[in-house]
Amino acid sequence: MAVEKQYWLLKTEPGEWSWEDQAANGGVTKWDGVKNKQAQKYLKSMKLSDLCFFYHSGTKARRVVGVVSVLREWYSEGGDDAVVDVKAVGEMRRPVDLKEMKRDQGLKGFALFRQPRLSVVPVSEDVWMKICDLGSGYEGDGNAFEDDGSGGESDKTMPSKLLQLISKLPCLRRKERDIESSYYKNLRKLLEELIASCDRESNSIHCYSAGELMRATDNFHPSRFVKSDPWDEVEMFRGFLDGRSIFITKYMIRSSSWLNVDEIRSAAIRDIAISVQMSTHENVLKLLGCCLELPIPALVHEYASKGVLHHDGSLTGDKGRQLLLPWNTRLRIAKPIIYRDLTPHCIFLDDDYTPKLSHFSHSITIPPNQLDVEDVPVHGILPYIDPVYLCSSRISEKSDVYSFGVILLVLFTGKNARSFVNREEGYNSIFEYVESHADEFETIVGPKILEEVGGDEQVLQQLHDFLQLALSCTQYEIERRPYMTDVARELIRIDESTFPS
Repeated sequence: MAVEKQYWLLKTEPGEWSWEDQAANGGVTKWDGVKNKQAQKYLKSMKLSDLCFFYHSGTKARRVVGVVSVLREWYSEGGDDAVVDVKAVGEMRRPVDLKEMKRDQGLKGFALFRQPRLSVVPVSEDVWMKICDLGSGYEGDGNAFEDDGSGGESDKTMPSKLLQLISKLPCLRRKERDIESSYYKNLRKLLEELIASCDRESNSIHCYSAGELMRATDNFHPSRFVKSDPWDEVEMFRGFLDGRSIFITKYMIRSSSWLNVDEIRSAAIRDIAISVQMSTHENVLKLLGCCLELPIPALVHEYASKGVLHHDGSLTGDKGRQLLLPWNTRLRIAKPIIYRDLTPHCIFLDDDYTPKLSHFSHSITIPPNQLDVEDVPVHGILPYIDPVYLCSSRISEKSDVYSFGVILLVLFTGKNARSFVNREEGYNSIFEYVESHADEFETIVGPKILEEVGGDEQVLQQLHDFLQLALSCTQYEIERRPYMTDVARELIRIDESTFPS
């Protein structure tokens, strides 16, 4: 029976023993001088080939700088002190400092933060992969981009004939690649997903290298954040690649997530496969390619200059100020697409305020001969999730209708639907709040909209019809909700009704 690999973090003052000293010593040293009883206990628990982060402590540089492996398990040189021998595996491609780790939501609860004086710290697999992800891995992990003389630029495209992929992909001819590396794991999973979902046909997918994404985002610098949800596994960054602005979606391994590494990888693979099929849709954020060299695949998207919708239906304007959208723009955003787990934070706007949907990792297929399917565990966040789906674990097209209806209510009121979850607004849901004032909708419509339209009767009728559609979508009884095709037709009718110039 195989022994489960363990991960650790070893602290050292760089003035006493640094990564450079480790390398100059042939990469091998005995790790001694540990006096704390708990730290000694951890040393004694180490097994051959366990991996350890090499961490520089002290006041000037607190950061993970490399990785070592256990070369010899615990032994004693006299007395009670525990000693292990470690061997350098590789330097981090980018050092990961303590401040960066503390900022990351996925590392909350890391033992390094709870016991800052402990010199030997256990590391869970999820935390290990997260820190490796932050540092773009380490030399010798099998995930490095090999320079082929092209200046680091990749020229790899997945052809549409999936049965010919194995013979045609240039990536597969890389030298000295471990078959279990991140690249091959991700490639194998992606091929399986594409074959299953695309009937052996697919649009081409460009494969970017990890090096290209690092350069495009300045090593995924926090200043490049576009969105990061603590309840989701996704972070999005703004970058510049091939002479144009792009968005890069990274899947994160968070300690708070109920998903393990393999499940998060599968979600990313599903996102790629569905984005490939949906990229020709005018209201989908176009997929430009992906990167399979990171522990969890990343997606590269077209740029949407206006950014992502906030949960109150607004945007971020100049100097970080809130930008409230006019009514005709909100109406244009209301474009229904069958999705699952739909929230405003999945919607981007381009220069013309055309809505672009992203993040398809939670999407599923409902067979043509079925009205719904069982879906366990339930996916989604309150208050956008269909309450019937939440209680029954059965999802249907009308589950999307409910989520879309909540977004319509957000666009109508300008309120954050999530603020109702804990009765912050005095109501159990945004639906309850709006329904209770449906006969006096001037009191619940967004103030900017009301100021904009004034007393124009035609526009007030437009608003009234929009509100009634939103309320019909958010009915608890599934039978009372319209189908998405009916929602689309009604939105077109409302949009084409007279609007003042």
